Amino acid sequence: MNAQKTIFEQVIEAGIPFNNHCSDLYIPVTTDTAKLLRKCAKENNYTSMITQFTSNIDGKLWYDIPFAYDPYWAKCDEMTGTSFFLGE
Repeated sequence: MNAQKTIFEQVIEAGIPFNNHCSDLYIPVTTDTAKLLRKCAKENNYTSMITQFTSNIDGKLWYDIPFAYDPYWAKCDEMTGTSFFLGE
């Protein structure tokens, strides 16, 4: 089976800086991240949930991508012994 990479996996692979709050993934708004999100939108129609905010730390625009921080879900899986990812 050819599994599609998650947004988080693609962010890591591309070397994009990130942060998170619980399951929400934060990435800076740049030309490269906009391109990545457009690609993800074509693959899985995800971008309708993505918003932007101005960081209180650096004053720059960041994307807030709900539920996309994979390590959060992996920790939940570990704690509950179940999988939150569909099809697993």
